[in-house]
Amino acid sequence: MNKIFVILLFLSASVGCEYGRMYDQPNPRPTTIVQQKVPENIVKSTIKHKENIYKSNPFQLTDINLKSGKKVYRQFCYHCHGADYKGNTPVGYGFPVPPTDLNLEAIRTKSDSSLYTHIYYGGKYSPALGAYMSDEEIWKVILFIKNKEMLK
Repeated sequence: MNKIFVILLFLSASVGCEYGRMYDQPNPRPTTIVQQKVPENIVKSTIKHKENIYKSNPFQLTDINLKSGKKVYRQFCYHCHGADYKGNTPVGYGFPVPPTDLNLEAIRTKSDSSLYTHIYYGGKYSPALGAYMSDEEIWKVILFIKNKEMLK
């Protein structure tokens, strides 16, 4: 008698489980994604503020700073820009536009403050690394990018 009762209880429980399948449940996700826009005047004033604070690189061009800049480059920049600094890496090919070739004269002649703001806030396709890198790391990687041939 107990065995029959256990079997009936098991069958009724298993039949009841079929009723509430996940695909029958309503989907709580919205059909459209609403993205908040940051007012342009806030972003522009913050970028100008950072650019006005740092007119030039506060770190001197020394071997120690270049080596630490190379270490930072390997950690944050190497994946996209590569060992030859040309941006032809598997990660770089994933972007709609390849990463900037860091060997170009335009990069060498660009002001340190504009490179700083580009690394800190990101560009059209490059990520904003200001939340991940300290100011010191950003400045040292700029030293390395502009003077990498001195370290060979």
